[in-house]
Amino acid sequence: MPLKTDPDLGINSWLEDELYQQYLNDRTAVDESWKHVFEDAPNGHTALGPSPALPLARSAAPSAPSPENLQPLRGIAAKIAENMNASVTIPLATSQRVIPVKVMDENRRIINQHRTLVGKSKVSYTHLIGWAILKGLEDFPGLNHAYGESNGQPARIVHPQINLGIAVDVAGKDGGRNLLVPNIKNAGSLDFAQYVTTFDGLVDRARKGKLAPADFQDTTISLTNPGTVGTMTSSPRLMNGQGAIVAAGAGALCLCSDPALAAGIELAAITDAHTFTARLSRAQAALAMRRQLGAPTSGELLADGLGGSPRSDAAEAAAWSDWQGPRVSPKRLLGEGLMAAAAWQCVAACDALALGRAPAASVSLVGSNQQAIGARFIRPC
Repeated sequence: MPLKTDPDLGINSWLEDELYQQYLNDRTAVDESWKHVFEDAPNGHTALGPSPALPLARSAAPSAPSPENLQPLRGIAAKIAENMNASVTIPLATSQRVIPVKVMDENRRIINQHRTLVGKSKVSYTHLIGWAILKGLEDFPGLNHAYGESNGQPARIVHPQINLGIAVDVAGKDGGRNLLVPNIKNAGSLDFAQYVTTFDGLVDRARKGKLAPADFQDTTISLTNPGTVGTMTSSPRLMNGQGAIVAAGAGALCLCSDPALAAGIELAAITDAHTFTARLSRAQAALAMRRQLGAPTSGELLADGLGGSPRSDAAEAAAWSDWQGPRVSPKRLLGEGLMAAAAWQCVAACDALALGRAPAASVSLVGSNQQAIGARFIRPC
């Protein structure tokens, strides 16, 4: 008998379906917590959904495509399609904001210096964004409310606590990538240290395949971080029972050409954003950026992003190891400041051109937003 999942199980229902197939083949292959779900559920139905399912919107059937063009969706792909279709019934609004992150970057640096001294793990930007969501909900609790229906009429679901969903990218058995969204239960009651410990434990169990059904139940608001793969903005689909999904996009240093402000300096080239992934390492991304910039001109200045940390600098240093011209490293003087440090690299490059110290200057950014990006400025003759 196939597993019959409800349309409101959310983004994690593919995992349940996959585990159920393992359970049918070998009951010892799944964790005890999942066995109870499959054994106790009547008629193959499960009960992980946060609230009663909403009726699906019906529309006129499209014209049938020719049979040779139909490729049935199965497994994870089918569950994702099912969940996205169910999410269409939920009324929502999307708002996008560009937010300066200099203060967050500096706070992270200070926090990590302290945690390193006391022998604790570092916090990521995702940790801090999730914490900011929890603090923000104190002033805007309505974002944790969800849409529902009562006797066929629209209703507000007022959740008694915040269960913060954390999107975790995990490797699949076939080499692909899958997304799990377990949640931190009653996250609003935790202090920062408890929050970080719970967050890290949840991610660790997700990547080890140790999550239980309870880890997915009753999510009220979620955080996803598409910025790690270079996405600038995102409009995720809201799952049934949730009040909001916060998507953190990639940061950016905006370079543009404005003749009125150029002072004789031109932005001659800017490379693609080479994002670090499982298939493109930090070193490979740095080298790809360097190659895309092409050969330098005689006397060209390099404003690199080296900050004096052998581990962090290794990829960029290797990419520019054959550089013979003059170079400057603003981070060695100013310290790590994320995109603020990148801006000072551009300032140093343009200042050198304006003062006639070089005919051209290349800027190398490796590490900001998990990307390698390069730019070249020139001073036309």
